[in-house]
Amino acid sequence: MELNRKLQYDILVALRDVYPDSLLVSAMPGFSHDREFMGNLFYLQEHEVIAGGDIREPGQCRSMVDAQITKKGLDFLADDGGLEAILGEQMVKFEINDLLEALVVDPENGNYDRLANLNASELHDMLLKLLRYSTQRQPELLATLLSANGSLDHGVEKELSR
Repeated sequence: MELNRKLQYDILVALRDVYPDSLLVSAMPGFSHDREFMGNLFYLQEHEVIAGGDIREPGQCRSMVDAQITKKGLDFLADDGGLEAILGEQMVKFEINDLLEALVVDPENGNYDRLANLNASELHDMLLKLLRYSTQRQPELLATLLSANGSLDHGVEKELSR
């Protein structure tokens, strides 16, 4: 089976044109019962840009009866990032311990003890500030954030912009 990008695009456009309805596979552009057509259709389904009902008959190529474009497929065709981009929130997850170990380059400098004594709000604020700066400036920022008295310095942006 060979991936046929033009066929895949034509199928997505045909499904977009009838959205929110589904379309009989036999009415799609390039329709054929062969392995190449059905393979490209199932490939689109595996990437969740279409949804469809399939039939498995012994001794025959797996086939799809009808299909509908999904929100992911519509966003792909629009090429604008979709509703997720409009709503504008993405969640980034990371392990705090891994991040702290990466920040604490030298255990002798006392940063570990200072980090261990920060409350959740201070740690949150510090991590957000660290993420705003390039990796080249992070050691300098960390040292500034963890001043000698262990409290966060809220004038960091001024100091680092010099």
